[in-house]
Amino acid sequence: MRSTFKLLFYINRRKIKKNGRCPIMGRVTLDGKISQYSTGLEIEPDLWDAKVGKAFTDGRKTGNITGEKRNELNRLNSLLEALEEKAKAAYKRNVDSYGFVSAEIIKNAVTGKSDVKETLLSLFDEHNGEYAKRVGIDRTRHSYVRYLTTRKHIFNFLKFKYDLEDIPLRSLTMKFMTDFTFYFSTVLRLKVSAYNDYLILLHKMTRLALKKHILKRDPFAGHKIE
Repeated sequence: MRSTFKLLFYINRRKIKKNGRCPIMGRVTLDGKISQYSTGLEIEPDLWDAKVGKAFTDGRKTGNITGEKRNELNRLNSLLEALEEKAKAAYKRNVDSYGFVSAEIIKNAVTGKSDVKETLLSLFDEHNGEYAKRVGIDRTRHSYVRYLTTRKHIFNFLKFKYDLEDIPLRSLTMKFMTDFTFYFSTVLRLKVSAYNDYLILLHKMTRLALKKHILKRDPFAGHKIE
């Protein structure tokens, strides 16, 4: 079942600036979860049409303003429409690619905040890149290779199990860890002693995501290595 997605623009009338304008805010609602943000745009409150979430373009409302101002309002609406299209594209991209999307992910896409590190393998890549710089200083080549191998196994597992090339960190559950373990023992036919380290390093990534405030809870909390 597909998610219910809605994007609404509104003005914050409690924060009128010295120029008499109010900031235009965006509100993403997805399956009842809400994420709000500032668009960086602003408008005079009496020129805002709250019913449609855009600047007035109706001649009855704008008839007493100059043509230059009317053009400004039209440009403003065009920018809002572009933000709306960006949100819709982010929604479709995440649903089609990962089968998962959140209000926060859409907000980040609209505001230009990178969500690249909000997926498991991209976080691995960031971690491994930083880890490589420490090899020979306070990290060993052997441990670095273990992280690279863990990433490779996860990539292969994602393709095998879900036909995905990456997965959002927020969509990880204990079942993912269970299925990953089952994959090692039945598909790769490895002994527990051969794959336990990979499970430990996978769990380190979710704890890293907690430190970076990407995740609010550890999906693998309570998982015990055999």
